[in-house]
Amino acid sequence: MDQALRPGGDGERPGAGPATTVPASRVGTLGESRAATERGRPAPSGAPCPTCGTASDRVSGDFDGYIEGYQVCVLECPRCLLRFSSRLDVPGGLYDAIYRHTEMLPGYDRYAGYAAAVSRHPQPLDLLASCELPYWYVRDHVRHRLRAGATVVDFGCGEGHLTYALRQAGITCYGVDISGTTIERARRRFGHDDWFLTSEEFADRRPATADLVVALELIEHVPQPARVLAGALELLGPDGCVLATTPNRDASPAHAVWDTDLPPVHLLWFGVRAMRELAAAAHCEVTFPAVPGRVIDALRPAVQRRGTWPPLLTASGEPSLAVRRARSLPWRFRRRAARSLAWMSEVIDRSPLREIPDVRRSYRPATLGACFTPRSRRPAPPRAPQPEA
Repeated sequence: MDQALRPGGDGERPGAGPATTVPASRVGTLGESRAATERGRPAPSGAPCPTCGTASDRVSGDFDGYIEGYQVCVLECPRCLLRFSSRLDVPGGLYDAIYRHTEMLPGYDRYAGYAAAVSRHPQPLDLLASCELPYWYVRDHVRHRLRAGATVVDFGCGEGHLTYALRQAGITCYGVDISGTTIERARRRFGHDDWFLTSEEFADRRPATADLVVALELIEHVPQPARVLAGALELLGPDGCVLATTPNRDASPAHAVWDTDLPPVHLLWFGVRAMRELAAAAHCEVTFPAVPGRVIDALRPAVQRRGTWPPLLTASGEPSLAVRRARSLPWRFRRRAARSLAWMSEVIDRSPLREIPDVRRSYRPATLGACFTPRSRRPAPPRAPQPEA
């Protein structure tokens, strides 16, 4: 089961044919062998969907992914509308490279900030829930569904900030990650070696059962999501569930080809239909926790992303030229000035018009939350509601 929970597994798909080849100069970097590179060539249309197995359609041209020279294209399943990378192989050492440079890499840099902030805050779980929707889902589940003394496993714990926050809330939580680099950093930061485990260590020290398995922003990283989900379900005790979040394709504009991190970091882009197919493939039930519109509005990013980044890592695992330029002082000054001017413009030019509330309004948060339970039962009913912090 531990192998199923490692995002760095080999993602070779039977029948993947040749297309664009990675240059020979890129072979052997970030743990890739020549054989793995040849297996990882972008697949043509017709490659099977990782969730339902339906033949896919190609919806993009070839481009460099998160790593310079890692050539991919985007495929779409016509049945469940999952979009996925034509390559599902993940170079060895990718996540160690990312966590060595986490403070520089866009997207991952905020996790380093959260890890520093929670250790200084009296209510760290409330702090995280006020920052991003995935943590709001966790806090809501902890408050309304978990009993005192519950056991939680936090897969893909990264910097360890959520594991720490749950421990401070009185929950027995174990943080698990494939990256030994970030596990060691979490242990040094929070001072508890037994709270944080690598995937290999977890195989030997896993709890007998868990009341909740948390997989925040994880399922999109793995080439075999049904296998990972089935392995997580095996950990559950009575009334337990797997709480997963992932970037929500349904919230992006219809013309967006790939509005999430580039492969091989994010391999899959789910919407509701694809998550239902994933549950069917893992032989379990899925429900989608409701999120009040006021919460979505409060956590909506101030600046919406337009387009996607160029490659963020070189083939040797160092920050790319685009990252180094973005982290330079002139770039950061211009970005801060642009944000300030945009904020001032909204205040000065505030429209006198108002929006009439629509009871039929459909909220589509940028993060999709899903609660997976074994097929024989539904999630436990919520406990009596507690007042919001």
